[in-house]
Amino acid sequence: MANPNRRGQAGSPVSTGMQGDSVTPFANTHFILPYGLRLQQKVGMATITNVSASSGTVTYTAANSYSAGDTVSIYDVNPTAYNLQNVTIASASSTQFTVTNAATGTYVSGGTAQKTGAITVTIPAGITFVYAIAVGGGSNAGGTGAYGGGAGGVAWGWTLATTSCVVGAGGTASAAGGYTRYGNVIAGGGGYTAGFLGGGGGGNSAGSTNYWGIPGGSVGTAPAKSGSGSGGACGGGSSTNGIAGGAGGDGISGGAGGLSNGAGSATNTAGAGGSGLVGGGGGRALNSTTSNVGGVGGNGINILTGAVTTGGTGTTNGSGSSGAGGGGAGIAGNGNAASGTTGGAGGLGGGGGGAGATQGAGGAGILYLFY
Repeated sequence: MANPNRRGQAGSPVSTGMQGDSVTPFANTHFILPYGLRLQQKVGMATITNVSASSGTVTYTAANSYSAGDTVSIYDVNPTAYNLQNVTIASASSTQFTVTNAATGTYVSGGTAQKTGAITVTIPAGITFVYAIAVGGGSNAGGTGAYGGGAGGVAWGWTLATTSCVVGAGGTASAAGGYTRYGNVIAGGGGYTAGFLGGGGGGNSAGSTNYWGIPGGSVGTAPAKSGSGSGGACGGGSSTNGIAGGAGGDGISGGAGGLSNGAGSATNTAGAGGSGLVGGGGGRALNSTTSNVGGVGGNGINILTGAVTTGGTGTTNGSGSSGAGGGGAGIAGNGNAASGTTGGAGGLGGGGGGAGATQGAGGAGILYLFY
C-alpha cells in the first residue's frame, strides 16, 4: 500500500515558499482577499495627483472615466478646502476633471474622487460571476443636526456579472445615504432616521436589518450605549443638563451618536458614533452655559488591509454655542473632525456625518469588484 505521508517520489521537484534556512513572505496581498481573488475594480474611484483653482473653477488631475454632468465627492486632499461632497463635474478628459467652486489653495498632497449614482461597468469576456463588496452612503446628521448620521450598510457576495451598478451618494441637506447595488448584492444607506438594508440608525431611530437578514439594534436610554446589530441603533438623546447623550450602537455599520441638550450650568456631552466596519457620526451638544462637548465619530476597518480607520473628533464650545460631532470613519477613509459648530464629514466608504448647527455630509458609498 502506498505511504499516505509520502510527499513525492525521490528526485521529484517540490515547490515551496521557503528557500534555504530563511523564509521570505510572498509579496501578494491577494491571499487575504475573498477566495484569493484579485481586486479588479474600485468602481467610479479615481486617485487625485494635483489640484488647481482659477476664477471659480477647480481642476483635479486624475486618471478617470468621468463625463460632464457626473456627480462626484472628493476626499483626503490637503488642503481640505478641495474636499467637496456631491458636486457636479463641469468638464472632463481622461486625465482631468473640473467643478465650479470658489475653493482656493496650494495643493500639497492626497486626494480620492468617488463618482456616485448609476455607473456602467466593463467586465472582461468569459467572466460569468463576480465577487462584490458594496457599501452604501453614510447619512447626513439627523434630527435637525442634533444626532449624528448613521453609517452606510455593507454587503458582499457572489453575483452574476453585469454591466450596470449604482454607487450610493453620501447624504447632504438632511438626507439619508444612498444605496449601493451590483447584481443581487445590495447595501443600504445610513439613516437620517432609520437606516436601510444594514445602515446604522440616525435621528433617535433603530438600526436596520441587512442584506443577510441580520437584525439591527434598538435605541437605548441615554447615557447608555444603544444596541448593536447589523446596523447599530442611534444613541438615545438626553434633555437633562449634565446627562450625556447615548453612544451609537456598534455593528457591521455603526449607529449615530445621541444629542445632549439640557439647559443649565453642567457640561453637556454628546454621544459618540458607533463603530464597526463603518462608523456612525458623533452627536451634538448644546444649551449648557459652561461647556458643550460634541461626540467623536465611530471607527471603521479598511477591509482590504485590516487597518483601523478613525472617526473625527468633536468640538467643545461654551455658552450660547454648541459642540459639533466628528464624522464617522468609512471603509476607505478616516472621518473628518468637526470645526466650530459644523459637524465633520463622514469618511469615504459610508461614514456617517457629524451633527452640528451645520450638519456634516455622509461619506459616499463604494463598490469593489473581484474576479
